[in-house]
Amino acid sequence: MITSLCLSVLLAQPSPVAIEKLALPLRLALQREALTGKAAPGERLVVAQLAAQLDEEGLAELERRGVRFERWQGRVLRSGVFYGAWTDAGGLAALAEAPAVVRLLPGAPPKTWPWILPGPLGGVHALTGAPAVWARRDALGRRLTGAGVVIADMDSGIDHFHPLFFRADGGLFAWLDLDSDQRFTPGADAVDLNRNGRLDAGEVLQVLGGRVFWYATLESLPSGEFELGRHWLFADSNGNGARDYGVAAGFSEYSPAYGEPLFVADDVDRDGQLDPGERLLRLSSSKVRAVIRAYSGEVFERGVNLILAPVHEQASHGTGAGGILVGGVYGATQVQGVAPDAELIMIDQAPAPGDPTEPQLSDVAQAALARELGAEILVHEYGTHVFTFGDGADPWEEHLDALSAAGMVQVTATHNFASPGSKALVALGAGEVQELAWEVLPAARIGWAPTTVYLTLRWRGVAGEVSAAVTGPAGQELALDGLRDSGDLWASSDTDTSTRGTAMLGAQLFRWDGVGYPPLPAGAWSLRLTNTGATAREVHVSIGDDTGYAYAVALLEQLSSVGTMAFPSTADSAISVGASAGNVPEVGEARGALKGYSGRGPRIDGPLGIDVVAPEDHYTAVPAQDAAHGDFQRFAGTSGALPQVAGAVALLRQAEPAISPAEVSVRLAAAAAVDAQTGAAPNPDWGHGKLDTQAL
Repeated sequence: MITSLCLSVLLAQPSPVAIEKLALPLRLALQREALTGKAAPGERLVVAQLAAQLDEEGLAELERRGVRFERWQGRVLRSGVFYGAWTDAGGLAALAEAPAVVRLLPGAPPKTWPWILPGPLGGVHALTGAPAVWARRDALGRRLTGAGVVIADMDSGIDHFHPLFFRADGGLFAWLDLDSDQRFTPGADAVDLNRNGRLDAGEVLQVLGGRVFWYATLESLPSGEFELGRHWLFADSNGNGARDYGVAAGFSEYSPAYGEPLFVADDVDRDGQLDPGERLLRLSSSKVRAVIRAYSGEVFERGVNLILAPVHEQASHGTGAGGILVGGVYGATQVQGVAPDAELIMIDQAPAPGDPTEPQLSDVAQAALARELGAEILVHEYGTHVFTFGDGADPWEEHLDALSAAGMVQVTATHNFASPGSKALVALGAGEVQELAWEVLPAARIGWAPTTVYLTLRWRGVAGEVSAAVTGPAGQELALDGLRDSGDLWASSDTDTSTRGTAMLGAQLFRWDGVGYPPLPAGAWSLRLTNTGATAREVHVSIGDDTGYAYAVALLEQLSSVGTMAFPSTADSAISVGASAGNVPEVGEARGALKGYSGRGPRIDGPLGIDVVAPEDHYTAVPAQDAAHGDFQRFAGTSGALPQVAGAVALLRQAEPAISPAEVSVRLAAAAAVDAQTGAAPNPDWGHGKLDTQAL
C-alpha cells in the first residue's frame, strides 16, 4: 500500500492513527497527487468530524496551528460535530493528529449531477393530490401553499429572474381596452400603471414566454395568441420589444421583479379570459431568499444584493427543481410549484465563469449558512454511488443526521443508478474467484471518451476479505491494492470498513502520460474478485465514468438493480424519494409505473431505505440562456420527483410548524398510496408506496 507515502507529502511522520482518520476519497485524492505532483495549491478545504463540539479555546489552538475554520459574520459554520476548514500542510497534520478529530473528509462528498431531459401543465399535481391541500387553511387562515416555510436546495444554480420566481404582491392594476373590442389584445391594449385612466408612454403590454421545451422539441402556441396563465405580460417601457431586467438594464435590488413591469391576470370568473373589469396582478418581490455560491464563497440575499447573483450556463437543473418547489402564483399561473408561497434558498454548487477551480465553501458550511438564513427543509439534488458505504455510517450520511437532529428535514433522491450496466451483485463463495466482464465504449459510439473509471466494491464484513484486480483490453493487469501501474495505465485504490460492518474497496482507473489524463482504451475489460476469507460474501459492484454515471462504461454480467439507491438517500434520517412515470410515459411504459432508472433498496445493511415514490416529470422554469425568458421545460428523473415530495413536506410544515423531521418521515409513510403497480408495501422498490399529498 502506498497510503503512508502519499500522506507523507503532507505529514512529516504520519502515525497509523492519523492515516486511518483519512476517509477513503481523501486518501485516493492524495494518491493521485503523489503520482502527478499536482497537490492542492496553498490551502486545502476539508471537513473534520469531531468526537464532540470544540469550545473557543479548542478552536483557537487548532487555528494557531494552521487550521482556518469556516465562519460567517464571525461565527463558526458547523453542523453538529462537523466543521469545514481550510488547512495548509501543518494544519492538516494538526487535524490528523488531534485526539478530538474522528475523521477527515474532502470539502464535499463525491457528486453526480443528473443530466436533464428537457403532459397538461399541471398534470403531476393531479397524481399527488396537491390541489386538495392548497384549498385548506393553516392556523393563521392562509391557504396551504407553503407560506412561511423556507426550503434550501443544494443544486446547480438558478435563474432567479424567471417570472416563475416572483410573488404577485406588487398591486392590482386596471388594463385599458384601447381597441375597444371588449377583449384583451397584446401589443394593442395597455396597463394603467399610473392609474390616470389613459394611455401613457411605456404602458402598452406585450407577451412574454409561454413556450414549452420537451426534450429537443420546442412546442409553442400559434404566433400572437395569448393564453391566460401560460403567458406573462410586461409593460415595454422603452419600446424595444423585449423585457429588460437586471443591473445592466438600469434596475436595482429595489425594482419590482428586477425589471420592466411584469404581470399575470386576475381571472376572477375563471373563464380563461381577461375580461373588462378584471385586473392585472403585478409581480414584485422575489421568492428567492438567498443564493449561496459554493465556488465563489459569496452569499447574495434578497433586499441586499440578490440582483447581482450570477446566472450561469449550468443553472438549468436548479432552475427546474426550484420551479417545482416554489414556482408560480396560486390560481393565476398554469405552471405552479407544489409550495408556491414558500421561499427558496438556492445553494449553487456549480462553477460560473471566473470562479475558482475548487469550491470555496464546504458542504458543511453551505448547509450551516442555509440554516442561518432560515431554511427548515434541505433538498439534495445530487447523488452518488462512488466511494460511500451506503449503510448510514458513512461520515457524510452522519452529517445529514446531524442536520436532521437540529430540526432541518433532509429530502433526498434514490437517484438514477438502476439502469442496466451500472450495478452487479456477485455471490462469492469462501475462497472463490470470479471474473466479471465490463467494457469501455468506443468514443465514436457515444461522442466522447472517458478518462477515469470509478469502481466501488462493498460487502458486509471487513476490508481485506475480498481482493480485486482489473485486466485491460491489451491484457495489462493491475491489482487494486494501492497505487499500481502497467505502462501508462494506473489504478489508485484503497479500502475502508464502516462502524456498521460494511467493507468498501474504492478504485480509480486512469492513464497518466506525465502531463495529463489521455482517454482510456475502449474495449473489453474484466474485474477479478477473490474471496480470501472462510465465509461467503455478496459483493455489490458499482461502476461509473467521468460523469459519475455509466454512460461510457458498462458492467456486462450479474447485473442487478437491488441496492442501487444512492448517497445521500442512504442516511438514517433522509427522506428517500424514487421516481414514477408522470405526465408523459415513455413508449411501453404505463403512467404511474416505477421508472427503470429509479434507485431501489434495500440499503446494504438491510433496512428498506426508500420512503416514497413520486411522479418524475412536471413543467417548470427554463433559464433564459436556454430559451426566452418566461418559457418552461418538462423536468424529469428522480430530480423531478424529489421536489414533489419536498414541496409536500413544506405544506405539512406550514400546517404543523412544530412537526419534527422524524415525524415527517412517519407521516409520509403512513399517507403513501398503494395500488396494483406498487404491490404490497413496504417493499424495496416503492418504499411505502406513492406520494399522496392530500393524505398527509
